[in-house]
Amino acid sequence: GRDLCKSAFPVRFYVIMSVNGFNEKLFYGGELMEQTTLGQDIKNLGFGLMRLPMLENGEVDLPQLCDMVDCFLSRGFTYFDTAYGYLGGKSERAAKVALFDRYPRESFRFATKMPAWEAATPDDMERMLQESLSRTGAGYFDFYLLHNVSASGNRLSRCNEFGAWDWIRTVKERGLAHHIVDVALAHPAHHPVHFQRRLHHWSVPPAPRSRPPGVFHFHHTTLVC
Repeated sequence: GRDLCKSAFPVRFYVIMSVNGFNEKLFYGGELMEQTTLGQDIKNLGFGLMRLPMLENGEVDLPQLCDMVDCFLSRGFTYFDTAYGYLGGKSERAAKVALFDRYPRESFRFATKMPAWEAATPDDMERMLQESLSRTGAGYFDFYLLHNVSASGNRLSRCNEFGAWDWIRTVKERGLAHHIVDVALAHPAHHPVHFQRRLHHWSVPPAPRSRPPGVFHFHHTTLVC
């Protein structure tokens, strides 16, 4: 996995798995699992677009990113992840150039995330969704996530105040997302949950608090690690 792409840039890969196949070795230095996940033909290694190779002028190094995407897909991996706020929107725009403009839409799975806690009004959630669709040219997202929802600060309270849980269901109902996902553990009973482990932290055992709690098993929740 570490030699997947011959690049000096520390690309962000992480493991994807389903809760029914949860294996603690993933979080404590074990081997990469070989199962497919989420009920689809998605191998359990994802390509994260939070940190990308950058040029001196502050723009994404698109030729290098294209090479990295080509390498990733050529190995049979298909899952890409970004977020509305990554690199100030440049990540989603780069995904359009490196991925959506160059590969058939059905040949990969793409996730992005919306920070409801940055919304000033409920309408801002829809605005951010439409901006993400415009930036990427995706047409729809395979996975659309509420980003980093937790009890800290105003993040969970803002989601509750603005009705984010009901709103994100309408995103799926309108065909703009195939799956809707909570990031963190705020509302696990209804949607899959995204929980990531970056490969450049693979050798560092996480603190006990990072172990996924039993709520996943209770709700039979899909876990995207």
